Amino acid sequence: MTTPVNPLFPARFTPILAFAFLAWIHPITAAMPDWARPETLHLGRESARATFCSYPDIESAIQQSNPLRPLAERRAASPWFVSLNGAWRFHWSPSVEARPSRFFEPEFDDRSWPTLPIPSCWQMHGYDDPIYVNFMRSDDKCPWGKVDPPHIPSDRNPVGSYRRIFQAPENWKGRNVLLHFDGVESAFQVWLNGHFIGMAKDSRSPAEFDLTSKLQPGDNVLAVEVYRYSDASYIEDQDKWRLSGIYRDVYLLALDTVHVRDFFLRAELDRRLQVGTLQLDVDVASRGSVTSSNARCLASLLGAQGEVLWTRSATTGPLAAGDTRRIVFKGDVTRPIPWSSENPRLYTLLLQLEDANGRILEVIPCATGFRRVEIPRGAAPGQWAPDPPQGREPP
Repeated sequence: MTTPVNPLFPARFTPILAFAFLAWIHPITAAMPDWARPETLHLGRESARATFCSYPDIESAIQQSNPLRPLAERRAASPWFVSLNGAWRFHWSPSVEARPSRFFEPEFDDRSWPTLPIPSCWQMHGYDDPIYVNFMRSDDKCPWGKVDPPHIPSDRNPVGSYRRIFQAPENWKGRNVLLHFDGVESAFQVWLNGHFIGMAKDSRSPAEFDLTSKLQPGDNVLAVEVYRYSDASYIEDQDKWRLSGIYRDVYLLALDTVHVRDFFLRAELDRRLQVGTLQLDVDVASRGSVTSSNARCLASLLGAQGEVLWTRSATTGPLAAGDTRRIVFKGDVTRPIPWSSENPRLYTLLLQLEDANGRILEVIPCATGFRRVEIPRGAAPGQWAPDPPQGREPP
């Protein structure tokens, strides 16, 4: 199939046009604060990855593998998880200029500030107004008064300032500590003990920051500054209520020097629904200051009674400080029970990481199911049943 050619903008000109656009917009946005600059999506933020929980042994991981259990309970069962949900000191400002600009300093006196529950949207607690807009097709539909991307007027951009004191568990000493936000709208900046940690936008995606180097024994002062609007508000323009704040969970994670940074699992079926194929990509990372010794990664698929249906293992080889190594596992599972809406059959994958001496570093459970989705060739809309009943063979 031949790709249509745009006579105005041939493909060979596309990189040139993109570069020209960035060169044109950079002088305009260079003097803008980070929350208003399209070029700054995040600062100091960890690379995006899957969200999962780790446990110290196989038994704990299996006990917490049921996806029907409340997520909060499964997370809290890990010794390497601490929730920061609850009451935070909070101050609302009607504009960027009116915000307390030095509130992140540890000695700042916030005793007169009220508290706000986290997670929440501050509009639901008497601050500011919730705004409903389908999409901003004109200035009268724009919450800040004028559609002028990427500009947001600072005098019409409310700011929420949050403070919280926490203590890291003593048994986390020697581990790397990440601060995880499940969702903040729209842009936010983070400080720990007066040190700038980072910032992020993309209000529907998690953001993680490494706190390790700025943590101190005893009390730690965490400060978060949330902007109701940012340049990203133009992109996140959709049919919704415009609300603001730390609206999803906030928590700390403790990682071993060598740990599973990310993984991606694909479970597929052949056309006869008789053979399942698993492919698992695992990224193992080292956060140490020296080269780490060889680590071993094991993956096992468990049936309903805990029987092992599929297993693979591989070693990482030595990992240099800051290095990440990808391990790929692939194999077949004979006659798995297909997943369907009538029978949502799930299997448990256990991902286990060991050091060179066989000591378990972490075990990660993941529920997965085998299914096949396809549109038969020549089928017109309305002629295709997307979910064959009870795993029946597709036509």
